[in-house]
Amino acid sequence: MPIPTPREGEEQKEFIGRCMKAMNEEFPDNKQRNAVCYSTWRKSKGIDKAEIDKAAGEKGSNTDTTPMGPAFPSPGGKSRMASRIISKFPPHEVYCEPMAGAGSVFFRKSTRAGVEILNDLNKDIMSIYKFLQSGSDNDFQAFANHNWKASKNRWRALAKSKPKSLMDMAYRAWYVARFGWEGDTSADTQGYRQSETGRRAAITVKKLQKYRDRLRGVHLLSTDGIEVIQKFDGPDTMFLIDPPYPHAQRRKGLWREGLDWDDEQQGALINTLSNLKGKFILCQRDVCPLAKEKIGNGWHAIKMSTTMTMGTKGKDTHQKRYEVLIANMPLTGKVLKDDLSKGNSESMSASIRAPIVKADEDRHIAYVCVMEPGTVDAQGDITEAVDIEKALHLYMAKYRKVGLLHKSLLPNSYPVEAYIAPQDLTFEWNGNVTEIKKGSGIVGIYVGEEKVWKMVKNGELTGASITGSAVRVPAT
Repeated sequence: MPIPTPREGEEQKEFIGRCMKAMNEEFPDNKQRNAVCYSTWRKSKGIDKAEIDKAAGEKGSNTDTTPMGPAFPSPGGKSRMASRIISKFPPHEVYCEPMAGAGSVFFRKSTRAGVEILNDLNKDIMSIYKFLQSGSDNDFQAFANHNWKASKNRWRALAKSKPKSLMDMAYRAWYVARFGWEGDTSADTQGYRQSETGRRAAITVKKLQKYRDRLRGVHLLSTDGIEVIQKFDGPDTMFLIDPPYPHAQRRKGLWREGLDWDDEQQGALINTLSNLKGKFILCQRDVCPLAKEKIGNGWHAIKMSTTMTMGTKGKDTHQKRYEVLIANMPLTGKVLKDDLSKGNSESMSASIRAPIVKADEDRHIAYVCVMEPGTVDAQGDITEAVDIEKALHLYMAKYRKVGLLHKSLLPNSYPVEAYIAPQDLTFEWNGNVTEIKKGSGIVGIYVGEEKVWKMVKNGELTGASITGSAVRVPAT
């Protein structure tokens, strides 16, 4: 049976599912079948093989360069970890970031590799890189003369715009990322960063010239990252791989359509890295199961602390978190307690879906079941009743904030009550019946915004997303 080809308008996930089913007899090995289907999808999207082949065939010598910070922000960027990550690199002649984002590690390197590749599927990000690499001094002067003062109205207008020229595309992407809550180049996944209002981005001709010099000779690609890894693999290649977080490790909507990263893609990446000739460092917030199996069996892992900055209304907040670096070579640093492949304790962060179980229409209060004891959540974890109680008390005592779709804090909306279910409870609302276990955490949220309350009443908002961090330990 011939390998299926993507149909017009067919999404990647739909095609992969159809292909995996159709090729079951021809490729009984699941990993091989997965690789064939993903390869077929990538080829159908017109990957510029000529450009990749040209870059892969080049050679060059390493030279010194001046370390610098990234030009623009990016979700999950590594600017605070860049120097420490670079210290783990072995000597190499080819350097490749197949999922570059803002390129924090690339720009912090003090040595320019003979061949360098930055790739990202995000066309907005690549428009910035391409403008910086090709812009003239006159272009840079015009770019610096753009309006770089933070304004919510301007941010929204630019986010909706569809510029045609490379300079205008770069300006739109840079401005939206610089003043967005998540640091993304799109408004689809984030809100405006209120804490930046009135500030100006420091864009100067001299600064732009420095980035042009650093990007000189760098191959800029915008195609599938796994394809890039396979093409540039070799004994002298060093890969820094920082993929999007898989579905189970991040909240819905953080990545827009076409840039999503599902668990099957994560699996395809791990399978590709398993046969790599070169060296790699893979960044993970929570270690995926396939990677866990490799740690201790040829792969190594260390934990590295960092700080995440989030913009909220009127101020920035800083949260300490950890990244795990995984490599196919020994790493010096703080080794994770015991071996992750054995399922021992590890730091993790996650979002938990919390359904609305009842709404008091007279008082504008929505009741949400935030956690149930002994119930397996989307991350495959179980939370005990005593921990639910502690988390609920901590939220009411220290946080007490409510946001809308993770984009902005809601004014005139706040938790008004919280309790632990004293027994099994049944809630009926909006035609739904919800059974709640004894020991579950329930929060009553007052919704003062009329338009948001209407979304609750008509079923547009059916629940909340509770985000937090914890330490995962084996179940006993």
